[in-house]
Order: sequence, then structure tokens, then C-alpha cells
Amino acid sequence: MKARCQRDAGGRLARRGTVAVAVLLASVICTGCGQSGPRNCRISGAVTLDGVPVQEGGIQFDIVKTGDVPGGAVIINGRYQTWVSPGPKTVRFAIAGSREGLAPEDETPNATPRKYDKEPLQIDVRNNGVFDFPLTAK
Repeated sequence: MKARCQRDAGGRLARRGTVAVAVLLASVICTGCGQSGPRNCRISGAVTLDGVPVQEGGIQFDIVKTGDVPGGAVIINGRYQTWVSPGPKTVRFAIAGSREGLAPEDETPNATPRKYDKEPLQIDVRNNGVFDFPLTAK
């Protein structure tokens, strides 16, 4: 009987040890769950040209301040979604198609109105959100 009690005590001790190891392991694993660096924001939205959804293209979010991470996405059927670091971004577009005055040797035709090349749009990403871009040809 005495040996059985010792075995039960040892079994309880082993179970406690297993639980302690599991808790310790979970705490070590979850240490990496917090955001230690800059968090990224999920942004999405619509891109239209003169009210018509851009069928194919690309959108680029260039950094404005050092330390940010640029981002980009494909535009399909007028929609995009991507992850970018928070902060101000310069937005550039590459719309599939042709543009008047485009050199014939250009491999990838770009129908983005030139005014957006000269004066790119600016956004300030603070949180996850929707950023729509209603572009106009004039």
C-alpha cells in the first residue's frame, strides 16, 4: 500500500511537471506573438479611370520616410489588396493598355495618365483600411 501511494504521488508530480513544461513552452512560443517592430497594415481598394474599373495593372506604394517598407499589388478587375508599413506613401500606377504618344519599343504599354507620373498621389496609412483611387484622364 505504501508503494502505491508513492507511485500515485510520483504520477501526480509527473503530471504537474508536464503541465509546467506545457505552460512554459506556451509562454515561450507566445513571446513572439507580440509586435516588436513596426506592424504592417492591410489596405485594399478600388482603382478606376474615368469611372471605369481598371481591368489590369499594378499599384506601388513607395516609401516617403526612411525605415518604412514599400508595398505593391496587382490590380485585377478594378481591385487591389496588399500589406504596407504605416506612414506616408507615394502612390504610383501602371495601368495595362496603351497611351497616346507611347514609344513603340516600350515592352509594357502603360495607360496611366501622365499627370500621375509627374505628380503622384500621396496617402498616409495609419491602420488597416480602404484607399480608393478614382483616376481621371484629364
